[in-house]
Amino acid sequence: MAKKENGQAPRAEGIALPPDLLTMLKEWSTAYKRSKELEAEVKRLAEEMGRLEGPILTGLEVAEIERLSMDGLTIYQQEQLWVKTGPEATPQMVAEALRKSKLPEFTTFNSQSLSSYLREQASGVAWEDPKELLDLLPKALRSIVEITNKQSLRARKSN
Repeated sequence: MAKKENGQAPRAEGIALPPDLLTMLKEWSTAYKRSKELEAEVKRLAEEMGRLEGPILTGLEVAEIERLSMDGLTIYQQEQLWVKTGPEATPQMVAEALRKSKLPEFTTFNSQSLSSYLREQASGVAWEDPKELLDLLPKALRSIVEITNKQSLRARKSN
């Protein structure tokens, strides 16, 4: 590393760099700037999609449409059960209840893992309100967690 002059890091301007290094630096710099632009664009698009998702889900529900194809995509609604810490509980309380329940796959509370466990247990079970599924969880968990049914809009390439 070159010495600092006047407390500032050395700059490449005015330094004779080998042409191949300079070319690679310019390519890298261009790629870096472009990646930052694309990240910002992806963030903006995700926000726009999020803004549209609720009204679209409502419209599809009113029209009783589960899926449709357009623009080379199959757009569909996905419902997914999630287990989360209840309003009066902490993740530590849920973790302790899991340990007491003697479920070997759970040593700590992880919402994704516990939700996946619930989905497996609920497979083939008829229910209307997610709260009805609390009985599928160990007794120690029932009073300290909440079950929600999250709806989201998904898409995949059409055949």
